[in-house]
Amino acid sequence: MGKTGLKVSRFGLGCMRFPTSETDAISMVRYAIDHGVNYFDTAYVYKDSEIITGKALQDGYRHKIFLATKSPLWNIGKYDDFEK
Repeated sequence: MGKTGLKVSRFGLGCMRFPTSETDAISMVRYAIDHGVNYFDTAYVYKDSEIITGKALQDGYRHKIFLATKSPLWNIGKYDDFEK
């Protein structure tokens, strides 16, 4: 990842559109991690993406990946909005 020294996988998993089944979504995230994907991207405006991703990263999975979450600029009016 540039000059950071972080070694991220060639492919990442965008968590915007998970399967409707939470169980399937968690399985999908863990499958990706188990097969070498270590970069994940989410945002709180992606329905329940952050919640589901958090559940998927329990049981030791969180320390295996790099996680990015975004703030929707159209929804930021003041500094405190970043904390949502």
